[in-house]
Amino acid sequence: MARRLKDGSIAEVLAFKRLLTQAEAALYLSTSPQTLKAWPIKPRIRPDGVKRYDIRDLDAFSDGLPYDGEEDGCDGSTGWEDFA
Repeated sequence: MARRLKDGSIAEVLAFKRLLTQAEAALYLSTSPQTLKAWPIKPRIRPDGVKRYDIRDLDAFSDGLPYDGEEDGCDGSTGWEDFA
Protein backbone atom coordinates (compact mmCIF):
# COMPACT_ATOMS: atom_id res chain seq x y z
CA MET A 1 0.00 0.00 0.00
CA ALA A 2 1.04 3.59 -0.45
CA ARG A 3 2.97 5.21 2.37
CA ARG A 4 0.92 7.69 4.36
CA LEU A 5 2.28 11.01 5.51
CA LYS A 6 1.81 12.13 9.11
CA ASP A 7 -1.37 13.99 8.16
CA GLY A 8 -2.68 10.85 6.43
CA SER A 9 -2.51 12.23 2.87
CA ILE A 10 -1.72 9.54 0.32
CA ALA A 11 -2.30 11.98 -2.53
CA GLU A 12 0.74 14.00 -1.48
CA VAL A 13 2.94 10.91 -1.73
CA LEU A 14 1.54 9.86 -5.11
CA ALA A 15 1.90 13.39 -6.48
CA PHE A 16 5.68 12.95 -6.52
CA LYS A 17 5.64 9.59 -8.30
CA ARG A 18 5.07 8.87 -11.97
CA LEU A 19 5.25 5.07 -11.92
CA LEU A 20 2.97 3.44 -9.37
CA THR A 21 2.72 -0.05 -7.96
CA GLN A 22 -0.49 -1.96 -8.60
CA ALA A 23 -1.77 -1.14 -5.10
CA GLU A 24 -0.95 2.55 -5.53
CA ALA A 25 -2.57 2.66 -8.98
CA ALA A 26 -5.72 1.01 -7.63
CA LEU A 27 -5.81 3.49 -4.77
CA TYR A 28 -5.32 6.36 -7.23
CA LEU A 29 -8.35 5.16 -9.24
CA SER A 30 -10.39 4.40 -6.10
CA THR A 31 -10.68 0.70 -6.80
CA SER A 32 -9.16 -2.58 -5.65
CA PRO A 33 -6.03 -4.14 -7.14
CA GLN A 34 -8.17 -7.07 -8.34
CA THR A 35 -10.55 -4.76 -10.20
CA LEU A 36 -7.64 -2.81 -11.68
CA LYS A 37 -6.25 -6.05 -13.14
CA ALA A 38 -9.60 -6.62 -14.90
CA TRP A 39 -9.69 -3.13 -16.42
CA PRO A 40 -8.09 -2.37 -19.81
CA ILE A 41 -5.06 -0.61 -18.36
CA LYS A 42 -1.67 -2.21 -18.90
CA PRO A 43 1.35 -1.60 -16.69
CA ARG A 44 4.66 -0.47 -18.13
CA ILE A 45 7.75 -2.63 -17.69
CA ARG A 46 10.89 -0.97 -16.34
CA PRO A 47 14.33 -2.08 -17.62
CA ASP A 48 14.71 -4.22 -14.49
CA GLY A 49 11.49 -6.09 -15.38
CA VAL A 50 9.35 -4.55 -12.64
CA LYS A 51 5.80 -3.66 -13.71
CA ARG A 52 4.53 -0.21 -12.81
CA TYR A 53 1.48 1.81 -13.81
CA ASP A 54 2.19 5.18 -15.42
CA ILE A 55 0.08 7.85 -13.74
CA ARG A 56 -0.43 9.48 -17.16
CA ASP A 57 -2.01 6.26 -18.48
CA LEU A 58 -4.28 6.19 -15.42
CA ASP A 59 -5.28 9.80 -16.03
CA ALA A 60 -5.96 9.13 -19.73
CA PHE A 61 -8.14 6.15 -18.83
CA SER A 62 -10.03 8.16 -16.24
CA ASP A 63 -10.46 11.10 -18.62
CA GLY A 64 -12.04 8.75 -21.18
CA LEU A 65 -14.72 7.48 -18.80
CA PRO A 66 -18.24 8.80 -19.38
CA TYR A 67 -19.88 11.25 -17.02
CA ASP A 68 -23.03 10.16 -15.21
CA GLY A 69 -25.89 10.23 -17.71
CA GLU A 70 -23.62 10.02 -20.76
CA GLU A 71 -23.10 6.94 -22.86
CA ASP A 72 -19.63 7.87 -24.12
CA GLY A 73 -16.66 9.77 -22.76
CA CYS A 74 -15.80 13.24 -23.96
CA ASP A 75 -13.53 11.81 -26.68
CA GLY A 76 -16.32 9.60 -28.06
CA SER A 77 -14.75 6.54 -26.47
CA THR A 78 -15.66 4.72 -23.29
CA GLY A 79 -12.19 3.26 -22.91
CA TRP A 80 -13.67 -0.25 -22.76
CA GLU A 81 -13.57 -1.24 -26.46
CA ASP A 82 -11.15 -4.13 -25.92
CA PHE A 83 -12.72 -5.21 -22.66
CA ALA A 84 -15.26 -7.98 -23.08
